[in-house]
Amino acid sequence: MPVYSSDAPPALQQAHPQTTLPLRSHFNHLLQEAQLRPTISRINVLQVFMAHPLRKMNIHDVYRILDSAGVITSMATIQRTLSQLALGGVLARSGSMKRGDGSSLFWMQEL
Repeated sequence: MPVYSSDAPPALQQAHPQTTLPLRSHFNHLLQEAQLRPTISRINVLQVFMAHPLRKMNIHDVYRILDSAGVITSMATIQRTLSQLALGGVLARSGSMKRGDGSSLFWMQEL
């Protein structure tokens, strides 16, 4: 499965070509600050937001980007990952995940 190194999906590499060791270190730092382990799902979702830093996205947007990049994942995994990243302060969130309709928007926190 693609991760945050040079094995990243081509669509994510094109959007963020410097997905190399310095960025890997940045991902690890962000996750460490949020007291989260650097799992493949978290790294892939972070890659999406780093590739589109000014864009606010819902769960469906993230799923479409990952799917088009060839990353196989489920909506449940993305929802759980987005929620964990928001609770950890890595992502900001508007709206409520409780409704389950994908209406919550997420974006990178100002760091």
